[in-house]
Amino acid sequence: MAKPRDILSRDVFLLQYKNVVLEQRRGTCLCFTALSDKTGNCDLTGYFHNICGGVHAEIRFLDRLKTFHRGLNYTVTCYLSWSPCADCSKALVEFLRNNANVKLRIFVSRLYFMEMKANRKGLRLLNDVGVHLEVMNNKHFEYCWKTFVDHQEIPFPPWDDIVENHQQYQAELTKILQQKSVLIVGTSVIQHVKICRCSTSCHPWALVEDVTEVIPQLLARHPSVSAVVAHVGTWDHKKQQSEMLKKDYISLISTIQASKKQAVVSGPFVPPCVGEVTFSRVRQLHIWLKGYCRRRDIPYVDNFTTFLNRLDHFKPDNIHLNLTGSQLLAMNIELTLLSCNAFKMAVGKCAFIDQVPSHATVSYVLGYVLGSSFAAVTVCFFCVATFVRNAENMITDDFRRTDGILSMDVFINQYKNDPFAPSRGTYLCYYAFDPTGRFPGWGYFASIPDKMHAEIRFLDYLKTFHFGRTYTVTCFLSWSPCADCAEALFEFLQNNANIKLNIFVSRLYSMGIKTNRNGLRLLNDVGVGLEVMNIKHFEYCWNTFVDHQQFPFLPWNGIDENYEHQQAELAHILQQHPFAQGTGDVC
Repeated sequence: MAKPRDILSRDVFLLQYKNVVLEQRRGTCLCFTALSDKTGNCDLTGYFHNICGGVHAEIRFLDRLKTFHRGLNYTVTCYLSWSPCADCSKALVEFLRNNANVKLRIFVSRLYFMEMKANRKGLRLLNDVGVHLEVMNNKHFEYCWKTFVDHQEIPFPPWDDIVENHQQYQAELTKILQQKSVLIVGTSVIQHVKICRCSTSCHPWALVEDVTEVIPQLLARHPSVSAVVAHVGTWDHKKQQSEMLKKDYISLISTIQASKKQAVVSGPFVPPCVGEVTFSRVRQLHIWLKGYCRRRDIPYVDNFTTFLNRLDHFKPDNIHLNLTGSQLLAMNIELTLLSCNAFKMAVGKCAFIDQVPSHATVSYVLGYVLGSSFAAVTVCFFCVATFVRNAENMITDDFRRTDGILSMDVFINQYKNDPFAPSRGTYLCYYAFDPTGRFPGWGYFASIPDKMHAEIRFLDYLKTFHFGRTYTVTCFLSWSPCADCAEALFEFLQNNANIKLNIFVSRLYSMGIKTNRNGLRLLNDVGVGLEVMNIKHFEYCWNTFVDHQQFPFLPWNGIDENYEHQQAELAHILQQHPFAQGTGDVC
């Protein structure tokens, strides 16, 4: 069995623990103290170091932990020169799950290869089993110097940037630990629901009261979650006790909220081929739940409408969702989570765009909202003109909004189809699908002030699409493209016949300029469908891309009149040839 060494030399400590950013790893040094509840004092202190080309320090330390008396409770504090690798994290997690008498705290000087997903996941696993994780600050370094180093009465010598490096590492660690902040719990319906940054706990045939009972145990195993999604109630309606079921739901929500977690309710849906009685009961439950959640500001996932009369989303038993249905349920939940503050922090920059459910079933949602003719649409873009105050400080060259959520004020103030509103840049939100079901991603781009329009940035993204696949693209723009953007789109579409583009605009941009009108005609000539947005499109954007907090979309005065006026103007422009003869600038 490995025995810990007692004391470090000053040079070794400074070499191993100096928290220099981008420092090369020289093995891991692990200093520790172990305090038992029996003595109240440090029963053991020391340090372990990697065996060159062999066992990691964490594994050697773990062997020591296994000798601790199982009848006593221990608080063990470790100070590591590097955060554990993925394998060491898994080994520690497995030990801690089987040894509830050991409470572990880990302080690290530096983070080890955080660009590797497995290493980040390992830290989250440690956090989930209750390990306190933190980056060492000046006080921790000073404590280790006095406790584990042969300092010979020489005080701890802080190095340059010790505070700044700690802050940088701590910010990165905090972001990593927040990235898995949602627990989805429910019946077997959620078995195949896969959402980035979410974990699931499936309980087949469970009733609402059953899930309420297991919530405390689940949260004890997942202490880092900040939100709980409850999808349950599938089997309760068979009991035909509506008032009791309502009380059970209230108790479930209260249990989640009492644990200081954000409660999210995933509503029921009606399986196909059910009788009128079942349909009526589930519908009434849906109406009550939706109203209850809205009054209490609880995010609610409306599954009732999505799955109504959708036999193609269910398995042959007409009870359980098939893969397509599961992916659609996942998207429904994910879009709701994106309006939830507890999930916004977890997603982080560029997380959502790469992790959206990969299936074209999202096109059904678009079809339902925008009309049946859109049910086959496989790529959807939303280009929203908006003004961002202090944009130079908020948008970088590689900035891409990926959470798809706008504030209500921004949407109303910037998306309003007032034809006389000044142009303040463009936001471009999009879905991307191909007929095979592949989902390249979704999110939205923003114009970089005085540098690049959103259409051009998105065009660069389009160029990464697989040339061998076909795509149908539907855009919703707050302003029609300027002449330069229209010409760039025109040239791209001429060389990429695999992409079909439809554009809906909220407003027409500077139609007094002939080149802008000619740009729209170029797009029309290359086969782009051009139309002005109507109230259905605004309502869809509100429901999908706005943090509406359960408030319904409220049309502004003149929304229909403005639409009709601009639609007539657009139709007139497209009917005219760009090289029509005549005096003056008439076309």
